[in-house]
Amino acid sequence: MFQGHYGPAGVIHYFFPDVSLVWLMISTQLIDIVYFSLQVLCKTLCQMNVQECSYPFICHEYATFNVERMRKNAVFPSDIHSEYTHSLTGSLALALIFTILYRMFQHSTTTTRTNQNHRSFWSLFCILFLGVVSHWVLDVLVHRPDVTIFPPFTTAMIGLGTWENWSKWGNTWLEWFFVWLGMIGILAARARANKLDRTFWLAFVVYGISATGLNWFAYFGDDTSERADQVVDGAAMSPDLVPLISVLYVFAFSVSYYLGSNNMKSETKKVD
Repeated sequence: MFQGHYGPAGVIHYFFPDVSLVWLMISTQLIDIVYFSLQVLCKTLCQMNVQECSYPFICHEYATFNVERMRKNAVFPSDIHSEYTHSLTGSLALALIFTILYRMFQHSTTTTRTNQNHRSFWSLFCILFLGVVSHWVLDVLVHRPDVTIFPPFTTAMIGLGTWENWSKWGNTWLEWFFVWLGMIGILAARARANKLDRTFWLAFVVYGISATGLNWFAYFGDDTSERADQVVDGAAMSPDLVPLISVLYVFAFSVSYYLGSNNMKSETKKVD
């Protein structure tokens, strides 16, 4: 799943408006951020020689070409190896680290210093874990059975496989549903706080159009059958799209500041 991963952030923000929407948006993509970062490290240190890399764990997370699926121009024509990041074990670990970083950020900002004890650490952890694990849950929905559960305690993998069994349009509408569900949550949170100002509406429209358009492009913007004979089946893919993906991350996180920042301020005033 692509832009749809952001959807749960808006829903969570509606129920917990004191938690930054920006941080919730990041939490929903944290699994992939770590996954792509490991791929960049693997390319930098080991030139994507995943079988020969001497650095522990660096090249354990990667994708490989699947020529058969590429020739069919399948929804997602690659094979994913993400045993640790895309698991419940990884979600718990990343949520814990992310909560520590969030709490440190709270202590360093003047706007939340008087509010820093409003929510306990473990309460905050549970909320951010919802954001992190939502990525795993949605991946279980769309992936083939390649999503791990509790490594290294079990090697079992699950996946309902809408990418495999549904059409591109079916998957596009599924993802749009989660995008728009998150937008409804954001809109409802701002309406409840009586903060539907011009800046919000501009950011809301920009985000809605961009997320909807980018999601369409992710499914229909590339015909992999044209490159199927130019790659080696089973070879590790180079993370060449990471710079573009990073720009899209920064864009989404920046826009989310204007979608949710006023909500944070209003909640802080109430506690004060």
